[in-house]
Order: sequence, then C-alpha cells, then structure tokens
Amino acid sequence: LRIRGIGTIGGDSKNSPLILVDGVPGDINGIDPNDIQAISVLKDASAASIYGARAANGLILVTTNRGKSGQMKVSYNNYFGVQNLQTVDVVDGRTYIDTRNLVSPGYYSDETVGLYRANQGTDEFPDTDWVKEFFSREGFQQYHNLSVSGGTEKARVAASVSYQQQDGNAPNFNFDRIGGRLNTDLIANDKLDFSVDLNFRRSVQESPSAGLNSLTTSGVYRTQPIYDFKNDDGTWSSGWSGNNPIARAVDGGLRESTTYYFRGLFKASLKPVEGMAIVFSYSPTVTTRQVKSFSKQYDWIDLTNPGLRSRQSGQSGTYPTAGASLYQYNFNMLQQNLNVVATYNKSFDKHNLGVLLG
Repeated sequence: LRIRGIGTIGGDSKNSPLILVDGVPGDINGIDPNDIQAISVLKDASAASIYGARAANGLILVTTNRGKSGQMKVSYNNYFGVQNLQTVDVVDGRTYIDTRNLVSPGYYSDETVGLYRANQGTDEFPDTDWVKEFFSREGFQQYHNLSVSGGTEKARVAASVSYQQQDGNAPNFNFDRIGGRLNTDLIANDKLDFSVDLNFRRSVQESPSAGLNSLTTSGVYRTQPIYDFKNDDGTWSSGWSGNNPIARAVDGGLRESTTYYFRGLFKASLKPVEGMAIVFSYSPTVTTRQVKSFSKQYDWIDLTNPGLRSRQSGQSGTYPTAGASLYQYNFNMLQQNLNVVATYNKSFDKHNLGVLLG
C-alpha cells in the first residue's frame, strides 16, 4: 500500500502506512471485507500528530462491525467463481527457428528446418507454448460468510465466521482460509463501559517447492518453444537440459505454509467527570507459522530430434540431479499493545478546549 508515495529508501515496510484495526496496529489483508464498517485514510500531518513517526507514510483506520441494540440479525453471503488468466502471446516453434537462422545464418540446417515444418508439434519436433501450458488451469474460488449481530442497551454483540478457498491458474498453487470475529460491548453504567473483541484465522498456502519466480521468470518465460514439456505417452520431456518448469510444478514437490493468528482486544472506558474520558486498552496478538517444503526428483526422457539440440534423441535422466530435500521451520511471535489515553473537552462562551494525553 502507498498513500504518500515513496518517502525513503529501503524495503516496502519502510514506505507503508500505519494500519490500525479498531485502534490497534494490524494487517488489512487478514480482515474479511464483510467485517469492515468503515475505513478512513489520513495522509497529512494530522496522522503524525497523534501516532508519531510510525504514521509518517500515512494512516489507515479500519473499524469493524459492532452490535447494535435491537433484534438479533443473521446474514449469510457467498460467491462462487472461476478465474482464467489471459497469457501473453509468444512465438511458435517455426517462427523461433526462422528468427534464429536470420540472426545466426545456418544455426539450424536446411534439412532440420524442412523436417520441422513437415512434423511441427510432434515429440520429435515440438511446438510448445510454455506460458499457456503453465497457466492452463481454471482457478476455482469460493467464499462464505455467516454473521450475527444484536443485543440490548446494556450488552451488544457482533460475531462472524468466514471461509475462503482459491485455486491458482498454475499447478499446485492453492489458498485456503477460515476466520472468525467476535466483538462485544458491555455497559456497566453511565460512567463505565467495557468491550472485548476476539479475532482468529487459519490460512494454508500451498505452492510448488521450486517457487513462482524460478518457475516463471527463470522457467516458462525463457524456455524456447522447440523444447517439449510432456511426451505423447505421458512421460515428462526434458525441457531445458532436464529443467522442465511444468514438471517441477506438478511433480517436483510442494511447499505448505500454515499460519495461525489470534488477537484479543480488551478495552475499558471511564468517564469520571463531564467532558473527560479515560480509555484503557490491552491487545495481545499471537502468530504461529509452520512451513514445510519438500523438493523431489522427477524422471524425464528427451525424444527431440538431434537437429534441434546437441544430443541424441532418447536420452533420459532425473532432475534435480542433487536429489530430494526437505526443510521445515516454525515461527512464533507474541505482540502486546497497551494504551492509556485520557481526553478532556470543554466548551465555554465561544471557546473550545481539548486536551489529549496518552
């Protein structure tokens, strides 16, 4: 996110705005859109005047839904969909061969060019649109949200639970998340009230262990169309010297990242005298992430005509040559946020007095 542009060198976090969810720093990506009641954006000195240097790049205030007195209300929202990726157009094998010979005359012999034109699209003379084949999946997605809100003058509640699942357009890219939120307000008397908010979510992100950048920027975007990714008998072809990005995505192993998030917010507001309010809030946030990545070998056989590459047809091998590997790590973090803010507002004659201390 950018509000005031790039204000300093360094990573994205140094130029990102401060995001407050119900008054506590949080991540806007983890909020269910149906839980949001209002969003305010501050981009000038008014942000820094209260929150200091942390809001130097702007401030985003997110307020979630709260219960209102009255009859309980229940709502359910969902959607289902399929997303397709519009890929870029790339040259076919014949155009690639003609262009290569134009730049380097004689790079492919006249015999090879003639055979390719006569047998284009076979195992021996492949014609592969690597980008289209890699992003060939239809990404199914679904979302469900169930919310309940209501209460009395003394006690109000707003609760919701949601589920989101999304498949990628490339093999083995998937995302799954379930989350919930409970906001409660308790009014003891005219001078004292409390609120207790709970928020949790569990998300699972699955992807090939090779990584998206390695499979695309260093893979399908650079592999020539005269190399095949799969033979007609269903076996994997060699791609570029055994490095077949589609085979790596499908059979090269998976990386799974599971994140558990919990945040509590306990707030008490005291109004000892008219015009004065003291607000105490405490918010613990627990984040746990478990990552497991397994990289395994796959077998390939190259049936490409020797005229298109410098080795004999029928050669086979495994990739990666270093063998299989596994790594796993756990990450645990506890953040605690404590705030005590006192305000006093008084109007007399034509004057207004406001004091903020915290």
